[in-house]
Amino acid sequence: RDIKPSKSFFDHIIAALAHHHQAFELAKIWLYKMKSKSPDVHPDVKTYNILIAARVKRGHIREADQFLRMMKKEGLQPNEESFATLILKPSYLKDDPRTIRLFNQMKKNHLQPDVRIYNRVIAAHLNRIKSSKHPERIDSVVGIFEQMLQENIIPDKDSFATLINAYAYVGEFDRANQWLDAMKRANLTPDCSTYTVLIKSCTMRAKKKMGAKAISQAEEYFEDMLIQGIKPDADAYSTMMHMSSHFGDVDGAHRWFKKMVEAKVVPHTAAYRILIAAHTNRGKENGDEKEIEDKSLNRMLERNIKPDIVCFSALINVSAQLGMAERAYMWFNKMKRMSFKPELQTYNSILNAYAKHGKTKRDSETLSIAEQILKDMLEDGVQPNIVSFTTLIDVAAETGNVNRANYWFGQLKEAKLKPGVHAYSVFIKAHTLKVKETLSLEEKKEACQEAGRILKEMEEEGIQPNLITYTSLIDAAASMGDVNSANHWFDKMKSDGVQPSSVTYNVLMNAHAQRAKQTQDPHEVRQAEGLFKEMRKKGVQPCVVTYTTLIEAAAQLGDVHRARKWFELMQTKGLRPNLRAFSSTLSSCAVIGDLEFAAELYQQMKATGLEPNSYVLLNMMRTCANAEEGRVSVLDTAEGLMDDMKTLHIKPLPSIFSLLLSLHRHHSEDARPKEWIRWIFKIIRPNLDEIQADDYKAAMELIKTEHKMLQQ
Repeated sequence: RDIKPSKSFFDHIIAALAHHHQAFELAKIWLYKMKSKSPDVHPDVKTYNILIAARVKRGHIREADQFLRMMKKEGLQPNEESFATLILKPSYLKDDPRTIRLFNQMKKNHLQPDVRIYNRVIAAHLNRIKSSKHPERIDSVVGIFEQMLQENIIPDKDSFATLINAYAYVGEFDRANQWLDAMKRANLTPDCSTYTVLIKSCTMRAKKKMGAKAISQAEEYFEDMLIQGIKPDADAYSTMMHMSSHFGDVDGAHRWFKKMVEAKVVPHTAAYRILIAAHTNRGKENGDEKEIEDKSLNRMLERNIKPDIVCFSALINVSAQLGMAERAYMWFNKMKRMSFKPELQTYNSILNAYAKHGKTKRDSETLSIAEQILKDMLEDGVQPNIVSFTTLIDVAAETGNVNRANYWFGQLKEAKLKPGVHAYSVFIKAHTLKVKETLSLEEKKEACQEAGRILKEMEEEGIQPNLITYTSLIDAAASMGDVNSANHWFDKMKSDGVQPSSVTYNVLMNAHAQRAKQTQDPHEVRQAEGLFKEMRKKGVQPCVVTYTTLIEAAAQLGDVHRARKWFELMQTKGLRPNLRAFSSTLSSCAVIGDLEFAAELYQQMKATGLEPNSYVLLNMMRTCANAEEGRVSVLDTAEGLMDDMKTLHIKPLPSIFSLLLSLHRHHSEDARPKEWIRWIFKIIRPNLDEIQADDYKAAMELIKTEHKMLQQ
């Protein structure tokens, strides 16, 4: 019709196309059409602002920046709207450095930012303080606020709130309170969100070792909110709950939750999530299963609040870390019944729970459940990763099923996943653990050879063996009594630059202690003590097991003085001896009949809350049998041991029978040993074949004069 299109016509067409996500390329074509027309319809700032706004709305910030540069290239000066569109972009597109850069360009072009832009720039500087962890940058926030005042731009509620938040975040609560008062003087009433942000800042400072002061300030802000007649919302209460939870005050978290309910504020999912996290963290620290049985999840369901995936994940993860496989699996099934799709990490947590469970219950059922979990994982469309397969190999290893460990290692390779050092180490551990089982010597050798073959494959793949790898190999050799091979792996470990742990040293020291028992060679004890000196020199901290192993090594040779030295050194280092440490030290006392020290140890053991077992009582009785009368009465001590045996319902070992006969021979004038023999004889009669023939004959000679006993 030969009607000349106006610039407004082009702007409308471009706006319509630009805001439609599938037609933006057409909008750019119309932009180039404008440029090809006469100068009176060329694109101006308004046209480019339409394109910038359309790209920002869709989240394409880089393209929006390109249009800004294009505008400048064509000699057009961007206006306030151009910069405001880019600076006031949606929060999910937050890019603080770009926001500050655009603000500086705007000022350079002598354009006047409004209060909204200033607020966004102040927030950007605050975010930089939080991300860089440099509180001294608070000056940049204050500087922008002062610029706003100098340009006669009246700060609004958000301006004050951000500045107050900044001071609270860096721990300058006095300055934060001054600006809070200034906000009130400006007739700007802080709302609930202002106070909630302040309380959250206090929580952040509390985490950064400003605990007591920050907690006190948060409580003051909460109280001030109530005085101002502002009703706290669920976020405000949840923030106070979170602070209590962070410092392990589970009861405090519950108090704030109760206050929220009493204030008729409906708790949201986050509030319940905090309670669940508080209980699970406390359960993780003290190993208390009751914490995992927290009723928070049930309360949510009663109030028709649907738990989110984070609630279930917290319960599953902490149950897994505590090795509570069945409970973790229970939460896992509840999660699935509520139509939540478990993630890869959740599946791996469940598998890890069964790996820990397998260490205590080496049964086939544990492995079957773990394998079923992996099958469920595949059915749910979740692809197992290297951690999934490695954990399943670990379950097979801990439950003693080497064949399934071989199978899953093969599956790992079939899935085109490259085994790492952890996968190989766990696979080697599966074969070395087999050595500890009651197998023939030939089968044990085969297991060790297979472990060596896997190590060679591992090294050929260019994977450096780690601590677990070498410790497993040393443990296997030690279990076979092959101390030379154990030392070989230990030396190779150090030459490869792998630092042995206390567990590694303990395993090798125990190998020397066991050989000392077999050969009665003092050199083996010195070897064990040499390893102790080495671990101290390397900065590896000895533990109770370390000292107990050294005590056992000395006890094998009857060196009570050396055993006593290690026992006392353990206590001076602040370590609490366990039952095995007491039993081993008592064993050394038995060799030379040191009843005085043995009686002292026995009372000390009971005072620490440890109950004697049959081996402790046997070693005490051996000491009595070998002791001579002194300051401690032999028969009085023996009588106390017999009373403990009866009170604690400890079944006596057959060896005690021989020791009592020895006591009777040396103290025939006392009637007590005969009574003890009679009592023990009744208990062990079903297992008479365990009593040595000479002891049995001696016992019959002793009691045959008594008609009642003879009839029995």
